[in-house]
Amino acid sequence: MAKDWTQDETIRYLERLLDYKDAEIERLREALKPFADVVKENGNEQSDDMPMSYGFGVDKRFDLTLGDFRKARSALQQKDTE
Repeated sequence: MAKDWTQDETIRYLERLLDYKDAEIERLREALKPFADVVKENGNEQSDDMPMSYGFGVDKRFDLTLGDFRKARSALQQKDTE
C-alpha cells in the first residue's frame, strides 16, 4: 500500500523535480549551442533544405540540413526572449 504524503513532502518532492528538470533543460540548451552557432551570422539567404554534411561516400559522418541548425538557434532564442 502506498504511503500518503504530507503537503510538505509533496512540495519538497515537486521542488526537487523542478530543480532536476531545470538542470536538464540547461544541459540540453548547452548541447544545442554549437549547432545554433553554425548559423549565427551567415547562411540567411540559403534554404532550410541545404545539406550540411561532413565527410563523403562511405566516410560520411553526418548529413544534416541548414534547417536543422536553424531549429537549434530558434529553440535557444525562444528561451532568451521569454
